[in-house]
Amino acid sequence: MGNVSGEVRDSIEGFGQIMARAITHVNTDITPSDVTKAYKIVTKECLENTFTGKNKAGIVSQLCIKYRLSNIDVSNVAEGQKTGNKGLNHWQDELFRTMKDPDFLNRMVLFVARCIHDGVWNAFYLDNNGNLAYDWKKDKRFSLLVSGNKSSEKTYND
Repeated sequence: MGNVSGEVRDSIEGFGQIMARAITHVNTDITPSDVTKAYKIVTKECLENTFTGKNKAGIVSQLCIKYRLSNIDVSNVAEGQKTGNKGLNHWQDELFRTMKDPDFLNRMVLFVARCIHDGVWNAFYLDNNGNLAYDWKKDKRFSLLVSGNKSSEKTYND
């Protein structure tokens, strides 16, 4: 049911595989810098939720929910938001997390690294209600459109 050593092993193995592919560019064009930034973003949000106990759904969590990136659905989110669902009374849930967390970490790091590489990451934000929002004007893929540069045929044909 719970496997803490497996959680650590799978997390480290995932990091090694992602970084090796970023360095060698095997089936990807993301860079080690993109991966490093993504690990900082994802682990920061995960650690904040783990150690503060707030279960605040940040951008990473919202993206995971919206795009169902890591074996998650609405029932998982609702279960995780319950205030009485923590502590020693629910040790089975905590042990089960040791098997889910590496998958979440590795998938979200890849997704965030891709967003960083493509220039999309800064376009995501949480609105005043804490919901995921997207501002296309901050998406670097659309920088020529935002700047109003009509001199480039590439701007409007791509």
